[in-house]
Amino acid sequence: MIATVRRARRLDGDITVPGDKSISHRALILGSIAAGESRVRGLSNGADVRSTAGCMRALGVHIDDSVVRGVGMHGLRASAEALDCGNSGTTMRLLAGLLSAQKFASELRGDESLTTRPMDRVVAPLREMGARATWPPLEVGGHVPLHGIEYRPSVPSAQVKSAVLLAGLFAEGSTAVLEPVGTRNHTELMLAAMGADVKVEGRLVEIRPAERLAPLDVEIPGDLSGAAFWLVVSGLIRGSSLRIHNVGINPTRTAVIDVLRACGLAIAVTSERSEGGEPLGDLDVGPASALRPLSVSGGMAAEMIDELPVLAVLASQLPGTSRITGAAELRVKESDRIAAVAEGLAAMGAESPLAPGPPRRDGPRGRRPARRRHDRDRRRGLRRDLLPGLLRPAGISVLTVRHELDVDVIALELYELEVTEPRDDFELEVARAMQAARTGQVGDTGRARALYRRFGIDPTRVRPSSEALLRRLKKGEPLPRVNSLVDVANAMSVQLQVPVGLYDLDKVRGDELVVRLGVEGESYTGIGKERVNVAGRICVADADGPCGNPSSDSARTMITTATERAAWIYFLPVSDDDVDRTAELIAVFGRGLVRMAAAPA
Repeated sequence: MIATVRRARRLDGDITVPGDKSISHRALILGSIAAGESRVRGLSNGADVRSTAGCMRALGVHIDDSVVRGVGMHGLRASAEALDCGNSGTTMRLLAGLLSAQKFASELRGDESLTTRPMDRVVAPLREMGARATWPPLEVGGHVPLHGIEYRPSVPSAQVKSAVLLAGLFAEGSTAVLEPVGTRNHTELMLAAMGADVKVEGRLVEIRPAERLAPLDVEIPGDLSGAAFWLVVSGLIRGSSLRIHNVGINPTRTAVIDVLRACGLAIAVTSERSEGGEPLGDLDVGPASALRPLSVSGGMAAEMIDELPVLAVLASQLPGTSRITGAAELRVKESDRIAAVAEGLAAMGAESPLAPGPPRRDGPRGRRPARRRHDRDRRRGLRRDLLPGLLRPAGISVLTVRHELDVDVIALELYELEVTEPRDDFELEVARAMQAARTGQVGDTGRARALYRRFGIDPTRVRPSSEALLRRLKKGEPLPRVNSLVDVANAMSVQLQVPVGLYDLDKVRGDELVVRLGVEGESYTGIGKERVNVAGRICVADADGPCGNPSSDSARTMITTATERAAWIYFLPVSDDDVDRTAELIAVFGRGLVRMAAAPA
């Protein structure tokens, strides 16, 4: 996400949040072994759910947008290589249960973060059922049949419970899980809706083997964990009135709503209904009248493990002393979220109720601006940085980009940069760019060529910088390494096949950059080149004249290790995900912040 968040004076309107990730994972997995075609609308588009879809495709299942063509209970086939679970612990644990009961062996791998997360909790009960299961790396399957057990986990986990139940679909006899604390029941509800023999008595869930699962036809409810962010920020900002549509309100997930109400937030649930066994409704939230501190412990923490970081941020704005205990599971998520939230709140002048030690007065505090760097765990960044940003003052863009041409450019302002010499830890990004070039998995070169031809420029004589980089890599030459910021621009440009312009804002003359056609006689000194002629060509200009174009930038405004502020211009449209990726790389390797440039008033 873009790193700069401005203070919001009020929030008003109607929104929807992405589909529930927990339900999306299960719909893809269970739809894959159903007898026929399932239609699953509103799937989460997050990376974790994409990892699950990728694994199921590798196992022989056809998944196309919202359609999952099930292969039946015994139709999965062995993957030719290890299954890539990315950063998704849900994918790895649930598939471990399903694949432990297959005749073939499977290996499940993930990124560096996932490999450090505990998998022994899921391996132990699967072994108890007679499965072949080892970790690390996680390898399961190839030893059937399994036999049912009654499993009593010492640590509550919906993922481990689900893995055992999925294995139990194929086991001889009944399989039961008796939880110390009730956890999310999405798996049980979906299995029952598909015709499986599932019985639930309190904290005991029992399943018997199934010959067939009926296909699904469902709309995935909105993710309550995502909605919690909007509930908190709307409740804290005066004058706000927000309605969040079609949110899942499964009773095993709504503890967060109860806690928010206890803190004084005005939340109402309307239009309650059911979809595929899952309850959902609309959430109406307005500003709180009288705020009170929060207290969460033990079983309550287990019920809302994903919402605890946002509650920690809320606590920084509540009066009195707030405390959250029983959150140790957050230390083995994608990242150590307890440490991350405490670090982020400290940077803004507040203390975290997640931190160990005696209770302390946490709010209302934490209103000063702060600079944070994001990592792979976007959820932690959302709760740690974006929500407090909405509650505090923030600067506005000082960069204005004006268009005199009918050209869609994306202009970003980069600030608080710490540009360095080329960094060794950027080699992975360089390797990705080179691999993309070799395999042809790059953007369409025709877009930049078409842009040139629109203005009478022959792109075979004056090549877009993005294509020039691509041709270099295809010849086997290395990606140029200049400095930590230019290196990011080159890597993004070659992969997206979109020319990138970079301009040191402390060297730009005047208060705006203009995208226009060069006039007769206009030129500038290029970087390491003679004069660059821009007459009749697309260029970027400041008050002193042209300083760049989609083929090359100028020496006058070039990026160096002394650069602290810069303009980044994509000369073609790019997706929001591409902008997010750009901001992430700039935060890591340019050590700076990013915001969209302003348009002329």
